[in-house]
Formats: sequence, structure tokens, C-alpha cells
Amino acid sequence: MDRDLGKFSDEQLCSMAASGDDSAMAELISRITPLAGAKAAMYNNGDIHRDDLFQEGMIAFITAVNTYDPKKNASFRTYAAACINNRIISVLRSRNAQKNIPQDMMQNIDDGEEVQDFSADPQNIYSAQEDDARFEDLLSEKPVSYTHLRAHETVLDL
Repeated sequence: MDRDLGKFSDEQLCSMAASGDDSAMAELISRITPLAGAKAAMYNNGDIHRDDLFQEGMIAFITAVNTYDPKKNASFRTYAAACINNRIISVLRSRNAQKNIPQDMMQNIDDGEEVQDFSADPQNIYSAQEDDARFEDLLSEKPVSYTHLRAHETVLDL
């Protein structure tokens, strides 16, 4: 069935797309793509490629299609623009937060070493290691039951 989707409002297309109508989704994408492109260009600061920002905007658009509520008295375009804007800002904030982590606090997770908690108190680390050793000793005893472990609960401060 060939329909002229151009005669439908954004809100109608959104409802149809949310119900699984692929042609309505395609029409809505063609209408929103310039908006997402403009938002990506507006926030393009060189840190993240414009195409990546555009892609994040389109992900937000899909979320907007699935979460739009016409009872909230906002047009779909306004709602989608807010979703796109918020998603792009969130990505940029996340990227900026990563820049502010001091290099000496970063550790490569691919090097196979266990990640250490530099903020932990050495006494707490030592106590936790002792507790782990006592717990392993308890588990190696035969027979181990819930009642048996509960009897040793005070020893381990569980």
C-alpha cells in the first residue's frame, strides 16, 4: 500500500513509527535529519567528530520516537529536539570528564595487573585480606552448611 506520508504530522508519524511502521519511521527520519545535523554542527568543538555527534543525535531521536507522549502538550519536533540536544550535551560532558582525570590515576586494564584502590586505607586492605583468608579457611572445613557459617558470622563481622 503506497501512502503519501508527507500529509501526516510529525506526531502522527511518530505514533505510526512507534507501532512498527517502517515507512513512517523513514519519513520521520528524513524530517528530523536536518535538525540532528544542525545540533551536531552547533556543538562541534573539535573534540568529537561532527558525524559522531550526529549519530548520537539520531540515537536520541529513536529514543524520542519510543518515549514521546502526546498528552504532555509538546510537539514531537520540540520533544525530539530536546532529546537530541540533551544526548549530545551528555556525550560532551562525559568526554570532558574523562579529560580531567589525572594521568597518574589512570591504569591500563589490558596490562593484566590487578587494579588497586588508591583511596583505601592500608589498614582496611590488610584487614580485608585477613578476613578473606579466614573465610577461605572456613569454606575448606567439612561439612560446610549455612548454620555452620552463621556460627562464624561474628568472627568475620558479616
